[in-house]
Amino acid sequence: MTSVAKILLHFYRRSNASTSLQIFSERVMMNKYQALFLLSITLLSVKDIFTNGSHAASSHEDDNEFKEFGDEPSIVDQDEEIEVREQSHFSAPSKFSANSELPAVRFSFCVSCGYRQAYEDFARIIREKYPSIQVDGANYPPSQMRALVAQFVGISKIVLIVIVITGRNPFPGFGMETPAIVNWMLTNKFSACLMIFMLSNTVESSMMSTGAFEIYVGETQIWSKIESGRVPSPPELLQAIESQLEIQGAKMSDAFSFE
Repeated sequence: MTSVAKILLHFYRRSNASTSLQIFSERVMMNKYQALFLLSITLLSVKDIFTNGSHAASSHEDDNEFKEFGDEPSIVDQDEEIEVREQSHFSAPSKFSANSELPAVRFSFCVSCGYRQAYEDFARIIREKYPSIQVDGANYPPSQMRALVAQFVGISKIVLIVIVITGRNPFPGFGMETPAIVNWMLTNKFSACLMIFMLSNTVESSMMSTGAFEIYVGETQIWSKIESGRVPSPPELLQAIESQLEIQGAKMSDAFSFE
């Protein structure tokens, strides 16, 4: 009986050791996946900070290029979808004098609001109507305060994620009681990092959105979505461009017509 008991005990210990090793391996694999996921979140957060910083820096260049920017109130309108009708229904290509020097048409729009497609549609329509005109487009920068807030949120996001990943609690070092939410975050690292990443990205996106769709002929602004609350229809835009070109002395033929 003693020998049988020893054999059974031996197999029991081996079975427990095998089970423990399997559980340990599974935990190691889960920790690796979680570490890779958290690392990807951190890298994306760093990328967002540099992106927001570049937007803030470019605002000064845009102010020099477009003197009208900077003092206008920002109205965020992310849910609006801009639809542009086909150009061929209301206009025909115009002919200009070979010696005419046409000022460029410039669009400044909110990229984060999804207005790039609308810009490309308008640019195509303008080029069909005025083949020799230059059409440019760029992101409308948020105010400096909003850009700084977005950058601060991005930096705070990285700091919080690092604290959660390393498991270091800074509150006892300052002689403060640890808040319950911090204890939860340190206990549930994966969920906490995911929550921090999503919430901070939402705030950053709202800070960088302006809802702008501003249009210029040369240095003269001919349309502002911030002021009017809407984008122009293609006939309105072409009429505004034609009027401004006439004011600026562009030589145009009698081929201008709007059906």
